[in-house]
Amino acid sequence: MSCKKYFYTILLLVFFFNISLFAQNESLKDTLVLTQTLITAQSRTLYTESLRIVRTINMKEIVGMPIVNLNELLDYLPGVDIRQRGTNGVQADITIRGGTFDQVLILLNGVNITDPQTGHHNLDIPININMIDKIEVLQGTTMNQFGLSAFSGAINIITCKSEENVVKAGVAVGQYGYFAPYLGIKSKKNRWNSVFSLSHNYSSGYINNTDYSIGNIFFHTKYNGGKAGMFEFQIGGQMKEFGSNGFYSLSYPNEFEATKTGFIALNLGKNISRQIYLESSIYQRTHCDRFELFRDMEGAASWYKGHNYHLSTVSGGNLKMNINYSLGKSSFGVELRNEHILSTVLGDEMKNPRTHIFFPDSVIFNHQKNRMNLNYFMEHSLYIGDIAVSAGVSGNYNSMSGDNICFGINAGYTIKGRNRIYFNAHKAVRLPTFTDLYYSSVNIMGNPDLKAEESYTAEAGFTWKNKTSVDDSHLGLISVQGIIYYRIEKNIIDWIRQKDSEMWQCMNHTQAKAFGTDIIIRYIPNIKFIKSAGISYSGVNLNLESGEMISSYALDYMKHKVVFDLDIMITNKIGTNIKAVWQDRFGNYTSLSGEITPYAPYTLTDMKLYWDNGKYRIYGDISNMLDTQYFDYGGILQPGIWGKIGISTNFSF
Repeated sequence: MSCKKYFYTILLLVFFFNISLFAQNESLKDTLVLTQTLITAQSRTLYTESLRIVRTINMKEIVGMPIVNLNELLDYLPGVDIRQRGTNGVQADITIRGGTFDQVLILLNGVNITDPQTGHHNLDIPININMIDKIEVLQGTTMNQFGLSAFSGAINIITCKSEENVVKAGVAVGQYGYFAPYLGIKSKKNRWNSVFSLSHNYSSGYINNTDYSIGNIFFHTKYNGGKAGMFEFQIGGQMKEFGSNGFYSLSYPNEFEATKTGFIALNLGKNISRQIYLESSIYQRTHCDRFELFRDMEGAASWYKGHNYHLSTVSGGNLKMNINYSLGKSSFGVELRNEHILSTVLGDEMKNPRTHIFFPDSVIFNHQKNRMNLNYFMEHSLYIGDIAVSAGVSGNYNSMSGDNICFGINAGYTIKGRNRIYFNAHKAVRLPTFTDLYYSSVNIMGNPDLKAEESYTAEAGFTWKNKTSVDDSHLGLISVQGIIYYRIEKNIIDWIRQKDSEMWQCMNHTQAKAFGTDIIIRYIPNIKFIKSAGISYSGVNLNLESGEMISSYALDYMKHKVVFDLDIMITNKIGTNIKAVWQDRFGNYTSLSGEITPYAPYTLTDMKLYWDNGKYRIYGDISNMLDTQYFDYGGILQPGIWGKIGISTNFSF
């Protein structure tokens, strides 16, 4: 039996296990309360707060922020760096703690949707920000989620947490032809909780060839039942087209890209006894990509033979078991994950080129590659009074690169019921993407002999509050979080070129060392019209010897970042939120004239002013209100001041 047939046979068995798990009919409790944590059928968070610092942003915080998309939201978080080529959700790379854009694990309701072709597509997520209930951000690697992409951090986007029946609708308009309508429905009936989202986002562009059009559709439903267990189904799709003015080379300002993303997942779980909880998932993510170096072939060079087309498909199934004791919990999991790409440039050359139903018949695919992953982990968490400790091991067998083993140790201590100190140490691994391995063009050369990246990280942190969250009033609440970490990296994958050459090559750096810190302070003053204020600082210093080589990604990292936010209620219906970000990036880029130019620090200030009576909201957003000229990546100019106004409504049914 071939490797691929073997994979789909196992995946089919996982599916039937899902069905049999859901069909069981035992009368069991839905929750088990442990000393330090609550285990439920819907608990698939990144980590318990007894062991790690997990930054959580809920729906109430999101609504008040001066943002219109997920990328802008993530850019306000300490330690998170969003490098935008295209604004308003068009295209952005996400990095954490000075890592690269391929090193962050992206989860949608606990399912790994990280793209194997390239991290440039990781934020192609088919959901409108108004329908997100919660976002969890973990800086550093995680043991209890499948996949080895959580090299420097993980982000989990969560829907279906609402306890209401509500219809949400709205539209926003603004400069540069900005137009963004959306419709959403949240429903809760008995044990069913569902969400449906439909949205569109369009702009004619702030400069030449920056126009875009984005459409999203998403459906997610969850059933939490005593006898039947937990059932969860989600499906979504996104279509995106955008002018890519110099996105990948300033020498080609007429680039264009179109992507299509489809995602489907089924998750089932059940307490089979008071101590044992089983969970199983199957999922598939498909991503189509058309990249045009010359948009519509206009002005195409004689050597340009045609556009690049890629179709990446990820299919997976997993089983996970939690065994709960009076003092702690043991977790075990195994996953099969198959990653396949069909392409005009990526992968091995095919003997029999072919077409595909997702593309026009004129597109002939002549390259493909398939790799299978077996992921597994086991971890034990122990809770004794105010002390929490966990240790575990995870691994991956990849059909291309063989075995990789990781480990993790976490410890936490709770002081006076509200303050905590933490320590953890982890080894992480990240496999190269298909682009790292195979991409080639006139001045770009991939490397099929790349090794997997490795890192060893030690981290210590604390959280402190001057009062508990269960106090009658939050007025006067001060909270502080602090983290310090040290990371040693080996075989870091990067695109480099010699100073006297135009050829970019993918290679492994031998070793890098990173030392960093994050400090977050939030204050709810005893002042009626100020809801909250916050300030955070993130800093990292990366020691990587590159010699005479110019780095495209690994040496372009956020060295310092300061975020300030102020939430004010002017009256009981009128409010404003102001956010300011100061960033200082280490590294250089090559300008259009060929000069090596260092990144300049800059400050961005955004503001939202709104009127809200509980049913209707009228608001205005001003992004980059100081009209700062800045570059997130290379010499790609980002937009100046951009004003938007909108109206939205929520009504119950």
